[in-house]
Amino acid sequence: MSRNPNWTRDELILALNLYISEGSRQLDADHPKVIELSQLLNKLPIHDAKLQEAKFRNPNGVSMKLGNFLSVDPTYAGTGLKRGSKLELEVWDEFANRTLWRLKQVASAIQLNYRSIITEPKAAYEVEIEDEFNEGRILTRLHRQRERNPQLTKRKKEKVLKEKGRWLVKFASLILLKYMVN
Repeated sequence: MSRNPNWTRDELILALNLYISEGSRQLDADHPKVIELSQLLNKLPIHDAKLQEAKFRNPNGVSMKLGNFLSVDPTYAGTGLKRGSKLELEVWDEFANRTLWRLKQVASAIQLNYRSIITEPKAAYEVEIEDEFNEGRILTRLHRQRERNPQLTKRKKEKVLKEKGRWLVKFASLILLKYMVN
């Protein structure tokens, strides 16, 4: 039996959001929100479906991950579960210490947008990426898909042309070009 793949940034953001929204505590595997997160993690288009076995991101694993956050939470008096990863600490430092509103925003964006990646057919303009933004792989990939989709660009230009007039389309194209170069 092979081990589950390491947790990704997207998955940790979702788990940290649950941890903090539920009072910075480890929840049991039978807690409805743990089960809900487990189901969501199994739907995310992050890991190869062949790697996903019965134990992949199951409620027990989600509960344990919440316990890992206890070990990096300075407000927790105990020790928490120590078998976490360096990435957990990075996600904690980025979101939990400073910007809780941003954590909720990014977690919501992942939850709302992961389906776009599943349902959109793989197109010629889409490339697999190695790097990801701080928001994680799903939002990075969605951004790249939209940025490189010529149909979306064309529709946006047509909308501006219809609403504002021709000169703004040229201006918008120049701004877009400058943005993409920088």
